[in-house]
Amino acid sequence: MNNTSRLAAILFSVILLVISLFTPWIAHKAAGLNLTGIEFGDWLKYAPTHPVGQSPLLRSLFLAPSLLASLTLALTPQPVAKTSPRKWIWTILALLVGLILLPSYQDLVERNWTTIVIRLGGFLVSAVLAMLVPLRIKIGSKVSAVLRITASTACLTAVTIVFQRSEPFVEMLYASQIDPGFGFHSARLGSLILLLLAIVGLINNRKDDVK
Repeated sequence: MNNTSRLAAILFSVILLVISLFTPWIAHKAAGLNLTGIEFGDWLKYAPTHPVGQSPLLRSLFLAPSLLASLTLALTPQPVAKTSPRKWIWTILALLVGLILLPSYQDLVERNWTTIVIRLGGFLVSAVLAMLVPLRIKIGSKVSAVLRITASTACLTAVTIVFQRSEPFVEMLYASQIDPGFGFHSARLGSLILLLLAIVGLINNRKDDVK
């Protein structure tokens, strides 16, 4: 895979991850239920686990696609020359994606401190990576690949767990089987593509070392 194809695949995956947050994870036409990833995460506050404090952390797993997308954008421009303005473009894109992680107005009003701290912490991590990695820090291709593999696997796992944990609750409320919507599949597909790209990159690096 050449650099152009690899870059196109990365951008496609990032777009899928961002789209996944704003498209339905749950769609029930008969009941008029249509919940995006962010809305579905907020719904978990009504789950039985909420009184014991587990729900805020579980809901925050919906932010994994945004954090993965921001990290991916931050790590992508490593081969670009130092003086290239494209680094600034990648940095701005990474920051814009990272803004999704900021605490929502509802969280601030309701003083959901656990959710606020988690989301704010995620944004700060995203912002630091977005600002420092493309512009100042040189990360080797192997380290970058390992970071991508770790983040992609974590996102893929988080998205799957949070859906499996919350789907029975929604099905119970609507007394109907609920199938995952486009947003859920988009988040998983975007994570999977980035995971495969990172693995291929790591394998290619090892082959180059052998030569």
